[in-house]
Amino acid sequence: AAGIVILLAVYFLTISQTFLVKEAILLPTGPGQEEINEVLGRLGESRKFFIPKNHILILTRESLLEALQKDLPEVRSISAFRRIFPNQVELQAEERKPTYVWKSGDSYYLLDQYGVVFQKINRYDEATFPEPLLVNRAGEETVTVGEKLPIEKILTFVSELKAQWSRQISQTSYLNFLIPSLKSPDLLVMTGIGFSVYFDTDRSAALELRNLALLLNQEIKPETFAGLSYIDVRLPTTAY
Repeated sequence: AAGIVILLAVYFLTISQTFLVKEAILLPTGPGQEEINEVLGRLGESRKFFIPKNHILILTRESLLEALQKDLPEVRSISAFRRIFPNQVELQAEERKPTYVWKSGDSYYLLDQYGVVFQKINRYDEATFPEPLLVNRAGEETVTVGEKLPIEKILTFVSELKAQWSRQISQTSYLNFLIPSLKSPDLLVMTGIGFSVYFDTDRSAALELRNLALLLNQEIKPETFAGLSYIDVRLPTTAY
């Protein structure tokens, strides 16, 4: 009897198709049913300890998320996961939200709020993609869909700038954010009027904006704004 039990266990774990998850029941939001089912099918082509990786007994939220992100970089997380015996899972996959457009060389990509590249943009148009544009002026870095760019500090600074800008700067809006180098603390912000502003990402965005507001409100005449090339507020007590 024990031998029969062992043989049945080996059969259902390694050979039988009965418990192989090939279909997902999707809760609202997230990628499509067909796309996830294709990932589940490919997952069954590889094995862990001779057991197909899509077997319902070893398929986990973490392993499925890893497989999904490999083929569908737009998937950020799995917020709900439940096995349905013998061969289904119910899940809710959360997609990444496009927060920025990243330009490197002549290529454009969508980034989420964490700096993960999840989609290449074949034809970039400002009207179609309203997200703020981050331009890597060095352009030497090769960008791969699915990778996380090392720009956490830049994104934190840009997020603070966006939140504070309209509260402190009434004369113009921001347009694009130019990054001289991923290793540089400098950030160049292009404004709607036409001039640019140099910021230091190692300092407080709110404080630098306060200094910029002081210059625009008290030191620079509005009629000369159109003739400005740039304003540099990177230093604590001096502006150029």
